[in-house]
Amino acid sequence: MSVDIVITVRGGPAAKSRCEGRFDGAALATAMLRDMVEAAQACPEVGRVHVVTPTPEIAEGLDVTLIVEDAPAGINAAFERARRTVPPETMLILMPGDLPQIRAEDLSALIAAHVPGTITIVPSATDGGTGAIMMHADAAMDFAFGTGSFARHMANPAAQRFDSAALGDDLDRPEDAIRAMARAGRHSRACLARQIQDAA
Repeated sequence: MSVDIVITVRGGPAAKSRCEGRFDGAALATAMLRDMVEAAQACPEVGRVHVVTPTPEIAEGLDVTLIVEDAPAGINAAFERARRTVPPETMLILMPGDLPQIRAEDLSALIAAHVPGTITIVPSATDGGTGAIMMHADAAMDFAFGTGSFARHMANPAAQRFDSAALGDDLDRPEDAIRAMARAGRHSRACLARQIQDAA
């Protein structure tokens, strides 16, 4: 099975605003995207990697397919735009751009667990949210990412649950960043370590 990855991310001064004051959100968003793209491209089941963003410079130098938004429209609109951009039969994994702990094997495990004809939902570790969704592009699905979204997504008759520590552990707050350092990819880990050292 070949699966395309969709990552939504916003760079620039507004990136990771909940981490500002403790970390440079723009630098952290860039580092996390690089780690996620490297993990996806190391996964043998993954075909193309699509990045949906209103700030295309964040993906500079990455071998990805860019889907550029004219202005930030929110994560759910970004995923909807991506699914309508690819052929309807495309199998997708949709992820926000703040999952710096994922590895190729995490994606392979999700793909192996997916049952054809279903929509696989990964719960996030906090706030009842959603870490990732695997589905065909033409599946009947209303995206509702955000606090409490896992229950909303699981209300879909085709939904099935898949638990993954890495895919469900998003980085929104400074305390998330500290916790993620042990397993984060090399770019995120270096970015966080540098900023912690500069603040000391």
